Amino acid sequence: MAYTDGPRGVGGWLAFFLLTLAVFGPLLEIAGIVAQLTNPDIARAYGARWPAVRTSAVALSAAGILIGWFIVGRFLLVRNWRTVRIGVAGLWLLCALSILVAPLLVSLFGNIPFRALVSQMIPALIRPILYSAIWTAYLLRSRRVANTYGDPDADQAELARVFR
Repeated sequence: MAYTDGPRGVGGWLAFFLLTLAVFGPLLEIAGIVAQLTNPDIARAYGARWPAVRTSAVALSAAGILIGWFIVGRFLLVRNWRTVRIGVAGLWLLCALSILVAPLLVSLFGNIPFRALVSQMIPALIRPILYSAIWTAYLLRSRRVANTYGDPDADQAELARVFR
């Protein structure tokens, strides 16, 4: 629902959200991956599987960063309600990478039962869920977002007009 009054454009909390996806998140991800890749104890623990683990970790981190940058680029360049829907879906895709794919790779390469691994990682798994839930609620309820990215009903009317 678009409002006739209120803030518009990329500013306030929306700018902060985009900053977390474009800058802070990637910096934390890169710092984390460098710490893992330069830790000799981790390399010894994986043994001969270390090159595959290293490649998978870098690929997963790169995929997450690229998805975040895609979301940010979309928010900055395309001002329609579909952008918000893509942003929400992208957030939950990033969440799935963090809470499902990463632990699954560690489980497979480390020969650690998935359940045992997940039970030890619960605090680390909650953070991406909370991040995605909070920002999803913001994107769907914010006046600034509604004013900046248009009315979802208008998008549906435009789509209906195409199929007349």
